[in-house]
Amino acid sequence: MKRLAILVTSHNRKALTLHCLRALASQELPPGLRFQVYLLDDGSNDGTAQAINREFPDVHILHGTGTLFWCRGMRRAWRAAAGEDPDFYLLLNDDTFMFPQALQTLFATWSHPLPWPQNDLPHKIIVGTCEDPETRQRSYGGQLRPGLHPGRLIPVIPSSGPVSCDTFESNLVLIPRCVYVRLGMLDDFAHAMADTDYGLRAKRAGIPILVAPGYLAECAIPRNVPETFADRKTFFYELQDRMSRKALPPGDWLRFCWRHAGPCGLAFWGWTYLSALAKGVARTLSRQS
Repeated sequence: MKRLAILVTSHNRKALTLHCLRALASQELPPGLRFQVYLLDDGSNDGTAQAINREFPDVHILHGTGTLFWCRGMRRAWRAAAGEDPDFYLLLNDDTFMFPQALQTLFATWSHPLPWPQNDLPHKIIVGTCEDPETRQRSYGGQLRPGLHPGRLIPVIPSSGPVSCDTFESNLVLIPRCVYVRLGMLDDFAHAMADTDYGLRAKRAGIPILVAPGYLAECAIPRNVPETFADRKTFFYELQDRMSRKALPPGDWLRFCWRHAGPCGLAFWGWTYLSALAKGVARTLSRQS
């Protein structure tokens, strides 16, 4: 019997979270697999935890104060799951709705021998690709790093067979215990970057990362929100937005750039904020002319 720990973080997205769990409950499971969901509810005030308890009483709910955000919420869930020493971990976003055969495909891809000499069967990460429900185009999944810049990544389009990649967006990612033993859990970032960092660390450690065949889930791409007057008041808005917790906070971004690009990372780090400031100044001047 293989045991799978499914890790989820949620904050005030009751409808999406319930939809995610319903899709999970409808999975056609591989033989001999059972799973336990560890869901970190980060201080929701919309009744998320209560609704989950009513509909999915087997979900193990952990509670945050609203200050953990995605990465630290996932770390809390991962830490709780690791105490039970499962065979696999699944990173799952609460706005990701798995198709019925998603888990079967992930595990079949993990079980399939690699077509190159590096064929250590258990040591590989499997990434599921999501499609946007409106466009039916890729929204999240595996990524390639074509150059030195660790933040400039190319999306991987799934094929009819496994495809190698360099890192991933963690909407739907299968990680076996042996990889966790080597790499640990997500590193402690304020919000974002932790999944890209984990994939790049895995790649550097020689752990293959494979994109499973086909599209395995739906996850919508955020649509542009119209600017407000407050957005246009100051040319510092672009810089403030770039430095925000949900974007590229300076401390986290510096650590990420240095870890994955060395001394060149300092240039990437600085250019990120200089370009944002320049863009804000240009936008302000264009509105005043």
